[in-house]
Amino acid sequence: MRIISDRCPWCGKKIDGSKPSNLDKPNGYAIGRGVNWCRSCGNWYGIKPTAAMFLILVLLFIGCILLKAAPMAGIVILAVCIIIPLLMWRKLPKEKYPTGDRTSAPDLPSCKVSIDWDKKYFMLNYRIWSGYIFPISFVDGSANNVWCVKIDVSKRKQNQMDALMCFLSEEAPREELFKTGNKFVVFYNNDIIGRGIITAEKI
Repeated sequence: MRIISDRCPWCGKKIDGSKPSNLDKPNGYAIGRGVNWCRSCGNWYGIKPTAAMFLILVLLFIGCILLKAAPMAGIVILAVCIIIPLLMWRKLPKEKYPTGDRTSAPDLPSCKVSIDWDKKYFMLNYRIWSGYIFPISFVDGSANNVWCVKIDVSKRKQNQMDALMCFLSEEAPREELFKTGNKFVVFYNNDIIGRGIITAEKI
């Protein structure tokens, strides 16, 4: 299973990439360079900077320097710097951009969770990055009562992950659901890929 970051950080709905980005866009940021808007909620989002992106910039700088001293090595490094972003683009997490009268885009209160990922998915624990958004259910694993959450990784160990988790929707019943000991399941494309428990509430 390939895990990609394909949900809006505002509403949690899947990003529609089938239409040109500049059709019927609301006034706001210039689309491009990782900035876009959600057709479901109308809010803006962009690519979240990661350590991998800064590493690529460093390699790009080194490659440019080596082009004169060692052309072949420089070309190889520059090629890697081009290929890796193309392969990783859809995996990069999205973040909120201020929209309309929202001059800032803070996250809602978080809780601490521990998640055990399904072992049948190869190295799933290391393919999920901070900022990824997943639908979860606190009931019985059905899709009848599903909320979208953002996960920020704190610690990884084999198939287990400690993380901070927050709802995307302000309407989510945090007081009821974010209680220590509450269990939930994590979905991806309608498959259950993990099971978690809240270890501390209201961070």
